[in-house]
Amino acid sequence: MRQALRKMWRYLVLKTWHQAEEERRAHLAALPPGAAEKRVLSLLLAVCFGLTLARYGGSTAGFQTCTGGSGNLLGVVDDPGLAELSWWVALVLCGYVLIPGLVARCCLQLSLRDLGLRVPERGRDGWVYALALGIVIPLTFLVSATSEFQYTYPFYRLPEGADRSRLWVWELLYALQFLGVEFLFRGLLVLGLRRELGMSAVFLAVLPYCMLHFNKPLLETLASIPAGLILGLLALKSRSILPGWGLHVSVALTMDLASLWRQGLL
Repeated sequence: MRQALRKMWRYLVLKTWHQAEEERRAHLAALPPGAAEKRVLSLLLAVCFGLTLARYGGSTAGFQTCTGGSGNLLGVVDDPGLAELSWWVALVLCGYVLIPGLVARCCLQLSLRDLGLRVPERGRDGWVYALALGIVIPLTFLVSATSEFQYTYPFYRLPEGADRSRLWVWELLYALQFLGVEFLFRGLLVLGLRRELGMSAVFLAVLPYCMLHFNKPLLETLASIPAGLILGLLALKSRSILPGWGLHVSVALTMDLASLWRQGLL
């Protein structure tokens, strides 16, 4: 384990840091004065607006306002709990992907590939993700024994007598939500700003990512700091958010299933 961690430090941190700083210096040298600051400000403002839209528009109050208090989403989802969570996922995708993504494309000429929606080279960093999963999954199972964890997860509580397939519908929606999370924090903030900020883009993205967890259990909020650093480094190295998305979804699914199992609901 110690050798694997040392290898990760050299391969993931030191090498990535050196490459990012070289690219940043070359990029800034080619820009006119003030251009980098305008690009950073434009993207940060778009991210702020997207976060605000998802937080308030996707809240219970936002859902009730937009549905007139009916708890029914477009006449299709008649389960109030699932309808509200579906609304939240839709607002997350709008705030985390659509709006800042359009700003990045139209104002900064950044493509979806530039923002991490690309398949990385096969097997290049697979061992890093496997090591991360090997560490996080057992820890998640241990923490799932706490009452705070079981109170929080899963977000969707299956109504009594309801078809269990609804739970899997929620897990699919939940996975889609994590694509929005990875796109915003690792795609836009890390890859979108890597040429202007270099390695500092990874550190910048960790701050709002940690704050996003303030309504979660304390241990999860603390864990979001190293998790955000590792996911940011992996995105910076591979230029892709897709493996990080897979890692995030795997951990989230484990959290939900472990909580349900602890509560005797599986």
